[in-house]
Amino acid sequence: MGTILRNTAILTVLMGSLVLLWPADVHSVMIDLGTLGADYSEATDINERGQIVGYRLTFASGAFHAFLWQDGVMTDLSGIDAAGGINNRGQIVGSSGGRAVLWQDGEITDLGTLGGAFSSAFAINDRGQIVGESSTDSGATHVFLWQDGGMIDLGTLGGHSSVARAINNRGQVVGESNTALGETHPFLWQDGVMIDLGSLHGGFSSRTQGPRTINDRGQVVGFSEGPDDIVT
Repeated sequence: MGTILRNTAILTVLMGSLVLLWPADVHSVMIDLGTLGADYSEATDINERGQIVGYRLTFASGAFHAFLWQDGVMTDLSGIDAAGGINNRGQIVGSSGGRAVLWQDGEITDLGTLGGAFSSAFAINDRGQIVGESSTDSGATHVFLWQDGGMIDLGTLGGHSSVARAINNRGQVVGESNTALGETHPFLWQDGVMIDLGSLHGGFSSRTQGPRTINDRGQVVGFSEGPDDIVT
């Protein structure tokens, strides 16, 4: 998994235990960001200021803790279990106790739910718009957009569940959703409409794959399952 910081660094995860920062220079070496005493750490996002967020896991207790890495130091974000995204203003989103939260200057804001018991935030743009997933009062799981202090249900492609992966500074959202036929398709949400992006091979994108991010030009990248379960 990786995120590119414009002309500066590439963030990746070494499967097993370590978060790594890879400066975008062919002559550079990866930098181990550490675990802050935990057994495993994983980075989820990086902004243009080089601030990195993610989570740490202690195997014995099963405890998750979010972290912020900046200026060579990993700091525990007390009160947050996992951080999903950070924007260029340093605002961080994630989850705490099964609820989507916003962290800003040490203050944590509970973003609520769509009527259900849980929610989690995965991305935030520079306008402060936040996306993620939440349970509804019917027990379904839907994409949400949080803005202006309120959570909006973006719906599905006709199925039971949907999840957002990213939002750009134009407010375009990408993620995956079940269809009425039970398949899982990538979507683009914009101007109040969820658009089915289909697949490269007529198959489906799995829950853990699909679109991963979208830039401010509206270009989307991700994965699509092809023949013989080959993912491209």
